[in-house]
This record gives sequence, C-alpha cells and structure tokens, in this order.
Amino acid sequence: MKMSLSSLIPLRPVHVRAALIAAPAFFFFSIASAQSIFVANWGNGTNGAGSINTFNLNGSVATTGLITGLTQPSQIEISGNDLYVVSVSGNSVGKYDLTGAGGNLLTGLTSPTSLAVSGGNLFVSSANGTISRYNTAGTFLDSFSTGFTYISSITVGGSSLYVAGTKFDGMSNAGQLSSFSTSGGSEVSILDHVVGVQGLSFSGSTLSYLTQPAGYSVWSFDGSSHVSHASGINGAIDTTFYGDTIYFTYLNGNTVDGRLGSYSAADGLNLSLVSGLNEPYSVAIGGSAIPEPSTYAAMAGAAALGLAMWRRRQQKNGARVTMV
Repeated sequence: MKMSLSSLIPLRPVHVRAALIAAPAFFFFSIASAQSIFVANWGNGTNGAGSINTFNLNGSVATTGLITGLTQPSQIEISGNDLYVVSVSGNSVGKYDLTGAGGNLLTGLTSPTSLAVSGGNLFVSSANGTISRYNTAGTFLDSFSTGFTYISSITVGGSSLYVAGTKFDGMSNAGQLSSFSTSGGSEVSILDHVVGVQGLSFSGSTLSYLTQPAGYSVWSFDGSSHVSHASGINGAIDTTFYGDTIYFTYLNGNTVDGRLGSYSAADGLNLSLVSGLNEPYSVAIGGSAIPEPSTYAAMAGAAALGLAMWRRRQQKNGARVTMV
C-alpha cells in the first residue's frame, strides 16, 4: 500500500512543519565545511589590477574575480567569515566577507607587508620591522618593534606571534625566523641566517614556511624539528594549511603561469593543482558550514516519513487521505 502523489502534492507550509515535528528523533544531520581556496593575484604590480579568485579544494575554479580592482595584494588572511587583504603599495588593509563585499578597513599605513588575526586582534607588520595591533573593527591598540630590518610574513599560533624576514647581524642583513608573544615580549629565535624565509602559516601545533636556497623549499616545524616537503620550487611565496595539507603559491618563473601546489603525507606533492595564475602572492582557505549531500537526502526522507506519520494521525482523527 502506498500514498498517491496526488495526496502529497502540493505541500503547504503547515504540512512541512508538521512533517518535521513528527519525524523520529533518530535523524541527525551532519554538517560539512564548504571550504574554498582564496588566491590573491598581484596583477603585474599595476595599480587596480590585483584580484582575488577562489578555487575548490580539488583545484577547479569556483569564482573568478571575487574581488577586483586591488592594488598589489601581498597578503590575505581569513578569520571566520572575514577576509583581510594587505595592499603593500596602497598602504592599506581591506576587510571583506567571503562573498567579496567590503572595502578598506585601515588606510594611511606605512608599507604594510603581512597580517595575522587572533581572536579580536589584528596584527599588521610594516616593512620597517614594526608590528601594530588593532581590533578587528580597525581601532589601533598598540605596537612594538621586532628588531627586524624587514618583515616578509607573520602568523599567529596559540599565544605566539611568528615573524619571518631579515635582521642585521652586525655585518649584514640575514634571514631570520623568530617568535614573540602576542603581547610583544622577548624574541625566541627559531632559524637564523637562512635566505628568503617567508610564507608563514600555522595549524594545530605546526608552523609552515618557505626558504630560498637552491630554489624555494616548503618546510614544517613542530616545535622541535624542521622537515622539508618540497624543494627547487621556482619563486614560492606563501603557504596555508587545510587539515594535514600544506598549500603553497609560486611564480613558476613568469607572470602569467603562476601555480598553486599542495603537499600531504597521504597524497604526496602536487606542483600544479592550479596553473595559469597571475603572480599569486598569497593563499588562504576558508568557507562556511553547509549540510552534506547525504544530509539533504536524510532530511527529505525524514520529512516524507514525518508527513506520513502526520497524515496517519489525521486519518485516525477523521481526516481523509487518498490511498491506492
């Protein structure tokens, strides 16, 4: 015995509500995170030619021109539903939602190079070695000098603020990777005299970074040991984590065929997850929670079963349901 389609269609809102209320309590719906890879394109250094595009985790295009008209976007960072963009020559930091809506948050800065977000704090580094702290609404809080002669990248992990760039060692400027507390504090040296250290990101208890000798290399540091995952990469610039995977951008020797690569212990090294990028200077991953496809099926099944139970109750109370 089954219900005819004519007894189910059309469904009025009251029917749907009743069906969901009547549905058994053993239906639980899982939520998946719809993550996208955000890539900032430098735009050949031309004012207004910079942009941000998004890609799916498998490298397929999600959105072309999510944000356009940017001036040399050198660093992007995602915190929750907020996307922050550093414009080094525009001397500004923009704040957008993940649909691309937004605009400048901070202006009139002095050569900002990188940023990091932790809780309600926004850290912005300047080329001169200073790090300033703002709240995420853009109000200045404080600043401190790192002693670096140039900062290429910063990131936050726990209560530590990691800084990459160069320091004067008494004879010359040398590559340096250090950590500070997020309130400033004393410096802890992690690496010194390493050329081209940059592209910091942090996940769990692991820091990833890039170094330049013999072509750029992708490294991770767990607090005790440094592990190389790829080497000889032509013009690597930035890294980010998603789960156990490190994603990294690199120029590949020209301005019109930059690449997005990835590395994980499970899948190994992929140097061409995305190709044909226009100077991909930064990468970040973020997104929103949505029901998994299987969840939609479960929801539909629960609603149908709940509707059947509701109609059966109505029938017992004298309501008429057409049966075939």
